[in-house]
Parts: sequence; C-alpha cells; structure tokens
Amino acid sequence: MAYLITLAVFAITLVHQPLQSGGWYWDTGNAFGFLGFAGLLYLFLDGGYSRRHHIHKLLSFAFATCLGLHLFWLWINDPTIWHYTSLEAPNYMLLGLLSIVLVLVIILLALPGTRKFWHGKHALFRRWHYALSLAAVASAYWHIIGSGFYVSTLEAWLLLSLVVTVVVYHKLQRLQITPTSHTRLLTLPIIAVLFVGLKLLGIQYLTTLAVPQ
Repeated sequence: MAYLITLAVFAITLVHQPLQSGGWYWDTGNAFGFLGFAGLLYLFLDGGYSRRHHIHKLLSFAFATCLGLHLFWLWINDPTIWHYTSLEAPNYMLLGLLSIVLVLVIILLALPGTRKFWHGKHALFRRWHYALSLAAVASAYWHIIGSGFYVSTLEAWLLLSLVVTVVVYHKLQRLQITPTSHTRLLTLPIIAVLFVGLKLLGIQYLTTLAVPQ
C-alpha cells in the first residue's frame, strides 16, 4: 500500500508536463515534499488498522523529516525563501507551513507521556489524532496545488481524488490493509530518486532540442 500511494503521488505530478523541471536541486527539494505527503497519506491508513504502533511512530518521524528537508533544502540554496515563512507569504505557502506544524503537534501529542497527560481516554485521543491528521493532509494538499509548479488543474483533481480515496478507505473501516514491511519502506526514497532522474533526463532532452542542428 505504501508503494502504491507513493507511486500515485509522484505519477500524478508527471501527467501534464513530465519533463518540466526547476533543476536538480529544486526537483530534489520538492521530491522530499512529495515523499512526505505520500507518507502522510500512508500513515493515515496505517494508523487505523496496524498494530505496529512502534513502527508507525518511527515512520511518522521519518516522514516529518522529509517535510522538514523539503523546507530547509530549498532554503539552503535560496535564503530568500524565508520571505515565504512570514505572514505576508501567499496562502498556499502558509498552508504548507501549517501542515508541517500540525505534523509536529500530532507527533508530540501522540508520545506516551503527552498522550496520557492531554487525553485521559483513548477514544478522545483517536478523535483528536484523526482530526489533526486530516487537517495536515488537507493543508499539504492545498500547498501543493497552490504552488502550481508541478501540478496543473487536471493533476490537482487527480491528487484530490487520491486524497478522498484514502480518507474514504479509512472511514469505511471494513478493509484491512496489509502493512508494508518496515524494511521495504526503507526503499521508498528510490521512487523520489527516480522522479529527480526523470526530470534530469527531461532537462537533457529539452536542451538537445534547443541546440540548432
């Protein structure tokens, strides 16, 4: 399931203009973001049915790291990106920051110590965890489509369809997902690497076309 969701997220970004690229550095930074978003969707499903709570926690750390790398990787190359962390930033950028903050809050409130302090009943914790997770996914989605670089109108609808499918799949609670082996999950970044590689090939191809024969 994790592979399917991750492949779907990256594949959707390639529907309209698969060769569009901002250069290897920019594409790598955004690959971190797409990987983190795919991770949020997978954790949304895995959290409802998997008994591997320890693995779920570690995965949340890993995918949160991807979201953090998405921000800091782009900042290292372009310090002016911090302009987009102020209140004067476009709404889609603020929603991206909100998504990262929500993920950090979710992780903090889910730790054993804070969970017992803030939520005396498990059912209450699950409701808050679900609501905040849904808000994080929604914020990340609007951030992706708002930026508009990799996502056209068609791709925005396809991505929305994927998000809705995951949410409905989770709410039905009738289908048991088979959790992906945690060792196989370690190979998920390969999909992001292939994404960047495709963009690099696109740059080479377009450069070849631009050279007079």
